[in-house]
Amino acid sequence: MTELERAVDAAFVRTGRGLSHWPDPHPDRAPLDEEYSRSLDPLKWRIVPAWAEAWCDAAVELGIATLERACVPRWAVDDGARYRRVDRLIPNAVGALPMTLAYAGSDGERPTGVTIALGHPAVVFGSSPACGCDACDAGSQNELDHLDAQVRDVVSGQVRHLSAADRTIVASSTGWSATGSFGRSEVDEVLADPKGWVEVSGASWLDG
Repeated sequence: MTELERAVDAAFVRTGRGLSHWPDPHPDRAPLDEEYSRSLDPLKWRIVPAWAEAWCDAAVELGIATLERACVPRWAVDDGARYRRVDRLIPNAVGALPMTLAYAGSDGERPTGVTIALGHPAVVFGSSPACGCDACDAGSQNELDHLDAQVRDVVSGQVRHLSAADRTIVASSTGWSATGSFGRSEVDEVLADPKGWVEVSGASWLDG
């Protein structure tokens, strides 16, 4: 993983050319009310998909995966979202699942956001930036760290996506999140014994 992350840094010199990092705009105060409804510089978020592209390039350069560009995705649940480009990173390790990266937003040829999905058909488990408004902006590094955590979990095989009817559980190295109605301790019980649930999970990309 350390070698891969170093390769990401090197690849970003190319994928992030012309883009700049920025600090937390309000490190010592709460966001203003008007910041929740605005984005004075939405194009700065181009740095996030550029960082995702660096992960893809690094994985290919190290022989961990192959990249299928501009693919036609098959979503487990189609929420009607429309993306300007969808790529699929396909790991070489046996039992590892592909990662779909769907790029959104517009600025000429550069997107301003990325959604990450696992498996085929693809189940969505994360997107960056999470919001993009000025109030939620905690600086570029905060968002890149968030994206890093999502991609690391896929690469290391630590993502589990479980679904049953209108209920969903997503577990990763940092814990779990759930949508739908659950009883006390029910999520932990499902994670321990997912019988009756549809689970999407895979092996580490770095095995073998």
